[in-house]
Amino acid sequence: MQGLLVLSAPNLASLHNRLLLLAGRQPTVLNLASAHVRGFTVPGLLHILNTCFPGGYRMVARTGANFYFFPPAIAKALARLLPGLAWGIVVALEKTRAYNDQFIRFVRQQQLETNFYVGEDWKTAK
Repeated sequence: MQGLLVLSAPNLASLHNRLLLLAGRQPTVLNLASAHVRGFTVPGLLHILNTCFPGGYRMVARTGANFYFFPPAIAKALARLLPGLAWGIVVALEKTRAYNDQFIRFVRQQQLETNFYVGEDWKTAK
């Protein structure tokens, strides 16, 4: 039953997105012309995982990645120092129980858009 999941996602709460919202602008992590791009906060990302696979993961590490408008050396240091304000969320999750097919069932039941194969009957699955 061992397993480690490392996830990375755009950070809705990043410093530059907060500044854009303050200025009345659209956050860059929410692409309005796409069905795919989503921005998350760490609690939001953990919530969707817990909805798909309740009690299945325990967060063992969290960090940030990149920091807009700064050169790489400074961006790395800022992301390490202020992970909640970095452009990207990176979390490491340890599996805490056996997995059957909870995630695939969730995708099918919610009829979520996905580019991945989830079976022939994904639109009609209960």
